[in-house]
Amino acid sequence: VARMWSCKVKDDPGAHQMDLVFDRFIDEASMVEGVTGAARMVCKSEWDYNLILKFEDIDSLKSYMADHHDKIWGEFESEVKALAVGNIKQQNFVYDDIEQ
Repeated sequence: VARMWSCKVKDDPGAHQMDLVFDRFIDEASMVEGVTGAARMVCKSEWDYNLILKFEDIDSLKSYMADHHDKIWGEFESEVKALAVGNIKQQNFVYDDIEQ
């Protein structure tokens, strides 16, 4: 399972600045039991920016949301909002790596 943050950034330097903020966010979040990794995607034509925080299982995500999300996100939210163009959306997903 995963939690995803999605927003738009202004341009390539804006995406880089967002990376720097989310790198620190990931460092904090990775200390939470059950967080297994992260990924980011940027569309360089539409400037869509997505960060995916991956969890071991649904219980790990539930624990993160109940006990850690508000504190950790609160440390970085204002920096992310300052770099984002428009709204920031957060959503939970089923996440699977598909190997062939």
